[in-house]
Amino acid sequence: MSTDHTNDAHFLHTRVGLQQVLHVPVAEPRALARIPAREGFLIGDKSGELLELDPLMGTRTVGTFDEEIAALAATRRGARILVVGRSGGWYIVDRKANVMRSGQHPYVAGLYAWSFGQEFALGGRTEDTTGVQILSEGGARASELPSGAVFVPSDEGQDVVWSNPEGLQRLPLNAVEGANGERTAHNLRVSGRHVLGYTPGGVCIWDTAGQPQSVRWRDPVAGDVDPTGSWLAVASRQGELGFTTVTPGVPIERPVVVELEEETPVRALCFSAKRSWLASAADGVRLWTWDSPKRA
Repeated sequence: MSTDHTNDAHFLHTRVGLQQVLHVPVAEPRALARIPAREGFLIGDKSGELLELDPLMGTRTVGTFDEEIAALAATRRGARILVVGRSGGWYIVDRKANVMRSGQHPYVAGLYAWSFGQEFALGGRTEDTTGVQILSEGGARASELPSGAVFVPSDEGQDVVWSNPEGLQRLPLNAVEGANGERTAHNLRVSGRHVLGYTPGGVCIWDTAGQPQSVRWRDPVAGDVDPTGSWLAVASRQGELGFTTVTPGVPIERPVVVELEEETPVRALCFSAKRSWLASAADGVRLWTWDSPKRA
């Protein structure tokens, strides 16, 4: 049964490096996505409920699905939403959750979704391979990717990136066949125009030119860079949330650490497309804002 969380959400006034302003008591949130031309977010939970969070207006239930929501993406103004299910389904819906198209995907881990133009990308790993599906009006087109690679929409087209000892490698999607070889241990995630690489001891950030910056962080499981490329949020398996500035060519300082109330792993982090909002999904969805990071 769908639940309207708007009346349950309570505003908080704790003043730390990140200022928590809203806690939406979603029982088991699993996915977050920003709406590119708006301030809001999409939330998907383990029960299959899809919600929209507006930082000023609160939340509303969009609809429910028959499987856990593992990844989300929205078109520029949120008129179309891609909902990726953990059990193998995908659904393109409107803002009232009316299904416009649906299908199946083979991925069992590392699921992610992106919107670019009028198309969506859905990627992940099977038991044996890495791949991506491009979902367009003409249908779904599947491509196998090099091991450890992720799909990256770009101004020039559709690219694929992966990390090897020489650095971050990038090729057009239609040119990656046979591009295998040695890989680094980075678990890659795309964050807007940046690529994040997680290792047990830290995070590496590559910008659009492929230039790396690193920061130490224990057991990172989620991260995001804001759309301006100025801020990094990262979370640990132990339930810690970190926040710091990013400046090209300048070493990244140790993130300000926010201890969450419960030691619950953070499943997802997402900056808003506009203004200073950060959403985190752990024991509910928490909304944060900031003026500038405070360091001891």
